[in-house]
Amino acid sequence: MPSRYRGKRVSVTLGTGIQRDAEGTEMGRMTAFKKIRFLD
Repeated sequence: MPSRYRGKRVSVTLGTGIQRDAEGTEMGRMTAFKKIRFLD
């Protein structure tokens, strides 16, 4: 992360992401950042 972004306030939207292997096979699901918006 660039140092200019450290300490900044953000609004984050969470969703479900899909983890895939190198061949594209679905390996599982996990919480993922869908949108990150800087507030400052």
